[in-house]
Amino acid sequence: ENSNGDKYSYGVKALSGTNTLGEGSKVECLFNVTFKDYDGSLLKEETVKYGDKATAPTPKGKDGATFVGWSTDINNITKDLEVVAKYNDSDFFVKFYDKDGNVISSQTLKYQEDAQAPNPEIEGHEFIKWSQDFTKVSQDLDVYPEYKVLEYKVVFMPAMEQGIFPSF
Repeated sequence: ENSNGDKYSYGVKALSGTNTLGEGSKVECLFNVTFKDYDGSLLKEETVKYGDKATAPTPKGKDGATFVGWSTDINNITKDLEVVAKYNDSDFFVKFYDKDGNVISSQTLKYQEDAQAPNPEIEGHEFIKWSQDFTKVSQDLDVYPEYKVLEYKVVFMPAMEQGIFPSF
């Protein structure tokens, strides 16, 4: 209170009973998905919410070939994508990555061929599995290794420093 009996406010205001600013606003992430035919011609562009499925157009077709699918999965969009129509005579691309995200093998395959995995062994890690199946390839793939870090137990034995060796 001041000398006039007025109470000071100090500019602090409670915003709610829980002293929060409210629920906040949600940011909607949107991504562009571009569909192209085998020859690079534009089939469709659409904007898709994070995690939603893109809606594929009907490809124009290719003489002497059968449409077999799209170059990548369009069921769970998490980034901007360019998706290409693939036909049974198309090339399919499989990239294998190391644990640091570097490409260690890049392979070009025909429809339904199997990719060959590179050696995934690295020191200090136990290879568990590849992130996805790469047999009978029908779309372009990015394949990552999954590892378990090896743990070692080191035992120091002070008696050994004095030339006393235990028998095991």
